Amino acid sequence: MYQIHRFFTQELQLESQNLLTGSQIRLNPHLENEIFFQLTKVLRIKIGHKIVLLPLKFAQFNEQTAHKDYVFEVMESSKKELVLKFLEIKENGNELNFFLELALCLPNNKNKLDFIIQKAVEIGIKKLSLILSDFSQFKHQLALERIQKIISEAAEQSERTELPTVESFQNLSHYLDAQSDGLYVALERGENRMNLLKNTFEFDKPVKILIGPEGGFSEGENQKIAAKNIPAFHLGKMILRMETATISSLTAVALLNENIQK
Repeated sequence: MYQIHRFFTQELQLESQNLLTGSQIRLNPHLENEIFFQLTKVLRIKIGHKIVLLPLKFAQFNEQTAHKDYVFEVMESSKKELVLKFLEIKENGNELNFFLELALCLPNNKNKLDFIIQKAVEIGIKKLSLILSDFSQFKHQLALERIQKIISEAAEQSERTELPTVESFQNLSHYLDAQSDGLYVALERGENRMNLLKNTFEFDKPVKILIGPEGGFSEGENQKIAAKNIPAFHLGKMILRMETATISSLTAVALLNENIQK
């Protein structure tokens, strides 16, 4: 059984088209060139194969729209054009039913950042906030176009229907001042930390998980976090790398919500 590949598309504007079963659309290098290249040159798609096209949509809090997959079948394939027949719209229930944000202090290298973003998107975050903290040692320019590509590919791979939004902050203080509630911070040590798995979250509001850099938070940042009364949590006795802490924290919160829904 071949894999049904998925692509976010902007130029086709699927939601504004009155697609009828059996109607056809055409892809060529002048319309969605990247998708056309992937299908014809990389995946070497064959006649009869199905693909899923997705409207380019970014996650929003309290969004009520249904999540949909637009399913097409390849009818003709050449170096110049693909002819796709519209089959159906299928409901997609893969998105988290609450708003999960990752507030990430920048790690020390871009490969680690890429890895964390990829896994966070696969888990289901709806917003990514990138923060320059006092001990961040990220020595590269933030390549937002590259980050968006990683996000898009991870969302397609994990069969999502929407993309997380991305926001960057000059420093942690700036980020904290912009928050109201729903923020939780991962701390390795310290008093008054809760066990994340035993916490009760208000899933009708955004849940925001703040992960510090490899060197931890500076004294000034810890004071700011304490002054804001931001709840701190731990994931056990072990000292975790930031990528481990990120994946574990997001997964735990997502599973806690899933257990509540059962």
